[in-house]
Amino acid sequence: MEKEIIVNWSLIAAIIALTAVLVSVIAIWIQGRQWRIALQTDLLIKLMEKFYNPEMRQIRKIAAEELLKEQTTDFEEIYQLLDYFILIGSLINKKALSLELTYTMFEYWIVRYWYCVKDHVYNLRISHKDPELFITLEKLASKMKIYRQSRGLIPISDNEAHKFLESESKN
Repeated sequence: MEKEIIVNWSLIAAIIALTAVLVSVIAIWIQGRQWRIALQTDLLIKLMEKFYNPEMRQIRKIAAEELLKEQTTDFEEIYQLLDYFILIGSLINKKALSLELTYTMFEYWIVRYWYCVKDHVYNLRISHKDPELFITLEKLASKMKIYRQSRGLIPISDNEAHKFLESESKN
């Protein structure tokens, strides 16, 4: 009978130890998740600060003015802006940013600028014989467009894109 009591206490001790390990693992997982969300939020805030700083506002203004022209000749600011969006897309691809948080902060500009430059990008791909040119941005815009439609929002129209560029060119 004494052996049965010893075995039972050993079993109870093992269950308690296993439970403590399980609780610790769950706590670490929860902390890691909270830390990742905090880091993503901090990164998004920094990206938004840069997006609204005077230098980037000027780049956006010039890019919009160029896109409003019938024959765009100066692509420098347009490419700088697209590169900025490519950085965001790359951060999403590497899971440094969540699509949902990024959608909330940047969808308006990413979807509309892509709509306005996609034909130019397609032509660039043909002329440079590089089908991967701006592919990260295209995939990001596509993800945002799908996310947008899943929320019941309609696709961007030519008229809306034109109004968007006019608004951006006045900033």
